[in-house]
Amino acid sequence: MERKKIMTIQTFYEVIGEDYEDVFNRFMMESLVVKFVKKFIEDPTFDMLEQSLENHDVQEAIRASHTFKGICDNMGFVKLKNQSEKMTELLKAGAFQEVKKLLPAFKQEYQWIIEMTQNCYKRGGSFA
Repeated sequence: MERKKIMTIQTFYEVIGEDYEDVFNRFMMESLVVKFVKKFIEDPTFDMLEQSLENHDVQEAIRASHTFKGICDNMGFVKLKNQSEKMTELLKAGAFQEVKKLLPAFKQEYQWIIEMTQNCYKRGGSFA
């Protein structure tokens, strides 16, 4: 079955309010941007962060939030990167309860990006 194009990767970044050109300049190939956006939806780091917060495992939460910050930075997901960076700093400072307060908005932004990507494929489409 041939996949139909739902949106370009540039449009995806525009819709989520991020800078495609910045990401393209990092990867230097549109196909790599597409590849890593697809991989982002399968990455377990967000789930690891959420689970470590539920388990009150501060060290694991620090590691997961720091890792997630780097992934988001590479992907050009600046809003998520900034939120993750703040969470990492708060966790290192011992402000665990403050991090838990930030989690709902953080999760909402994450889920929206995931949904935007998944919806493209559920409708038989693809990027690029």
